[in-house]
Amino acid sequence: MQRVLGQGHPDGNDAGSLPPGFEDAAAALGISADALMQAMAQAGGPRADLAAVAAALEIEEEDLRAALPPPPN
Repeated sequence: MQRVLGQGHPDGNDAGSLPPGFEDAAAALGISADALMQAMAQAGGPRADLAAVAAALEIEEEDLRAALPPPPN
């Protein structure tokens, strides 16, 4: 799977790396980090439609929002 959210971020993530907090978010949701990243990428990338992400992952949007780290500045 191609990880696109970490690419070019000013927070120092290397291309292809997970954004900070995504592995913890995935674990809290009971899904893989790859599944979370894929759903985020398919729903718009860094500005993904979280309702679409939640639907794709078959989880509640509120749970997704609670688990995700805050967006970078």
